[in-house]
Amino acid sequence: MLAKGRRLSYEGLSPELAGEVLTVALKRGGELAELYVEERSSLSLRLEDGRVEQAVTGVDRGASLRVVRGVTTVFGYVDAVNEADLLGLATELGGSAAGQREAIVVVREAEASGGRRPPEPERRSAYTGARLLHLVDESARAVSREVCQVVASYGESRQRVWIAGSYGALAVDDRYRVIVSVTVT
Repeated sequence: MLAKGRRLSYEGLSPELAGEVLTVALKRGGELAELYVEERSSLSLRLEDGRVEQAVTGVDRGASLRVVRGVTTVFGYVDAVNEADLLGLATELGGSAAGQREAIVVVREAEASGGRRPPEPERRSAYTGARLLHLVDESARAVSREVCQVVASYGESRQRVWIAGSYGALAVDDRYRVIVSVTVT
């Protein structure tokens, strides 16, 4: 049993916690359960008339659980990723049917190798994004004296996903996105 109140670490959903949540979800007669945990972090900057007018950053975390029993599927979610909330969701969705299930052992799947990855968004600063927007603004204005306005946006996000199934697998995905847009009038 895991210590009460333990939270997801920086590394995300552990196989042990995933197994415990899935076991609880199926304890009362469920046949299949899947746990989905997501963390999304983002940075968004907007430059207008040579000034950064907007800077927004944030982190969102949450989890959902699906339990299948016969021809019935139940689904629920929580805006949290701590052990207590995940186990509470599993208990709620597990229903009241009688049944007994052995503990589920979840094993993390091997990560695919190869391919280059961009630097993680958290390792770039808002200053770097703002400097890029200023360079875009200067470059656009250098094209012609007829340029009246330059509006440029910079956005980056990181989405980390953990998916665990009662069949014993834990898959992990880490997605990075960077976008720059410019409107010149």
